[in-house]
Amino acid sequence: MIWRFLCILIACFAAQNAYAHEVRPAALEIEQSADKQINVTWKLPITNGKKLKLFPKFPDECQLPDDSQQKIIDGIIVESWQMQCALDTGSISIEGLENVLTDVFVRIKRIGQDEQISLLRPSDNLLDLSKPEGAAYSEYIGIGVEHMIFGWDHLLFVLALLLIVSRRQILWVITAFTLGHSITLGLTALGLLSLPSGPIELLIALSIFFLAIEAMRKLKNGTSITIEYPWIIAIAFGLLHGLGFAGALSEIGLPKGNELWALAMFNIGIELGQILFIIIAASLYAFNRHMAWFSEYKIKIILIYMLGTMGAYFTLTRIF
Repeated sequence: MIWRFLCILIACFAAQNAYAHEVRPAALEIEQSADKQINVTWKLPITNGKKLKLFPKFPDECQLPDDSQQKIIDGIIVESWQMQCALDTGSISIEGLENVLTDVFVRIKRIGQDEQISLLRPSDNLLDLSKPEGAAYSEYIGIGVEHMIFGWDHLLFVLALLLIVSRRQILWVITAFTLGHSITLGLTALGLLSLPSGPIELLIALSIFFLAIEAMRKLKNGTSITIEYPWIIAIAFGLLHGLGFAGALSEIGLPKGNELWALAMFNIGIELGQILFIIIAASLYAFNRHMAWFSEYKIKIILIYMLGTMGAYFTLTRIF
């Protein structure tokens, strides 16, 4: 129920041929195997069929190799190499990060020390190696929030739910959605469940299209299992969307030995992003009623058609 704001926002994304999960984190993993001998793994998501122009910049003393090993796994370019470099002086930054809308998750494992976890952003693109910190699992909260806020397919699904449920049902339905995606997110992130990403993304797009149809059915005073028992469809599709959330964790990985804690932080971030979205939706809905810009019926019609269009568009792009 984001009314005027989301009408414009969704239309803009449709016109620009936006892709769900357009903003995904890159990941830089650095592991010290011996004195001044480190193994580097650079994971760079492919966005809209193109490779982002990003590359890690190390201290001047680091001796970069002439070549590296590259492979593509589920839309992620994975590049690895070895080099001679100390991990106690200088700094690490990401060239080109200021030109894109993404973050870089950095994990550093030094011999005999706790794993260091940091998040480099366009506005904070410098990691000081002379001040090593322990594992900052709170960074997983930020990744979770960003993945939810910038994961437009998930936001569109939540919006579609809001168009179907009553005010008294919102809490139960959102709780069911949370339960569903938490289950599959945990199983997938811990390696207990593995499914190909292509069909999952296709089904997530179809879930948006399906709920748009159900929202129109309710607007016309129709009924169905979804309308009568929305929590059932919420938990069912929540299981599906949890597999989509796990895609972000597959890119950045979980710290060994502390997988459950990091997973919990990531899930908290997703919930915070979801709650923030609902609060914004409710606030804009109340503001629209106060300003009397559009009637509730007219806004619902517009949003339902836009949700259906976006759901169909995302579905077709995943098929072809």
